[in-house]
Amino acid sequence: MLGRLFKPSYNISGHVTKTFSYDITLINSPTVQAFKDNTVTFSCDLQAVLNIFSVFKRKLETRAYIAATINNDRDSKKLHVHLEESKLVSEPERKGNVVSKELSSLFYKAVTVAVSSQMLKQSEKIELPTNIYSFTIALPNLETKRVETEVVDITSVDLDTLAICFNFPGHVGGSRGKLVNFTEGQDVAFSISVGAIRQIMRLWWSHAEKPWVTLIEGRVDVGVDCIANFLAQLESSQDHSIEPKQLVDKELHECWVDYRLTARLQEPDFSLREGNEVGFTDLGVELDLDIDLRANMRNRIHDGVVCVESGPEIVTLASFNEGSLAAVKKASADMSIDDDYRVVARMRDLEVLLELKCDLPSEVTDLLNGVVKRHLIEIYPVLPVSPSVLEDLIPGTDLEIKFSPCKLVSDIEEVSLNGAIV
Repeated sequence: MLGRLFKPSYNISGHVTKTFSYDITLINSPTVQAFKDNTVTFSCDLQAVLNIFSVFKRKLETRAYIAATINNDRDSKKLHVHLEESKLVSEPERKGNVVSKELSSLFYKAVTVAVSSQMLKQSEKIELPTNIYSFTIALPNLETKRVETEVVDITSVDLDTLAICFNFPGHVGGSRGKLVNFTEGQDVAFSISVGAIRQIMRLWWSHAEKPWVTLIEGRVDVGVDCIANFLAQLESSQDHSIEPKQLVDKELHECWVDYRLTARLQEPDFSLREGNEVGFTDLGVELDLDIDLRANMRNRIHDGVVCVESGPEIVTLASFNEGSLAAVKKASADMSIDDDYRVVARMRDLEVLLELKCDLPSEVTDLLNGVVKRHLIEIYPVLPVSPSVLEDLIPGTDLEIKFSPCKLVSDIEEVSLNGAIV
């Protein structure tokens, strides 16, 4: 990618002697050969046309190696490659007739002068296309926010990999000694620590509505026998909410629970897990649950020995207001990559155990636990784990850096992503 930052072609002309001139062209974009500390070595293929007495011409090729330093410009908040020295390390590749030693020597001298002086003056500083000084984070209100970062280190991991390390303002973390090459042959890799993820989530929740309230209404069917037994228990108890006269000469035909669930969401407490999973020890969810136990009933009218049914009639058998419940015991979410190249966490599973004040049948409680679980998974927002990455244009061009994700992996300390630049 760095090679694409050079101009497509350089053409350098000059004289070595009064009778010997040259015209040197950069054939293709330079290629990164190696990294060492904060230095990068490029190779570039050159083609030269040599002119002797302006009548004799020879075309030759060679390869030049350019060493450059990558610097962090804190004032402009940009990374620059400074072309500070260059050298030729290969013999010229000859085309056509055999070239004399004298001509070859002049050619080598011409290329050396061109590369070490005139050629580099045209691009003594290259701006690296990177948005690591600020990242875009999508907020709950559909707006975006750029978050500033601080570059703290630039160093090579090995000959093939350069690491650029940065922190969010006010955060100190990371160790050069722990750097490893996790690109796995891909063009680029990105890693974010659990501490940085907490900062991102805290920022996201700070822009969420307060309180974040969702109201859900629905119905769940319940077995008639279950409710009949429940009503029989209520009628025989000293403390019940149904008058026996309501059930005289009535027969249950259909039973269900109407519920109104109010969920209040707030910032959760989480931890990273292996297998691209986020675990929530405290999901930060409070619930209000109103329950109406209802039935479709028919009246039984006795005419001598004949029982005649009439109806149906929908009756509210009992109502319960459960108030505030902290019913979610634990939850887990899966991490994936969205269309904006963000790592996000989507709720996958959670354990709901409603601790109701009313003594409903276990069948009803189990059904309500399942209903609440399904609704919470549906309404819980997709949370950002990382900001958007690789979203810039190459400076001075209209070329957009497009990222093709390959592998996402997590452990308890960080989340890593690698992929190709296409």
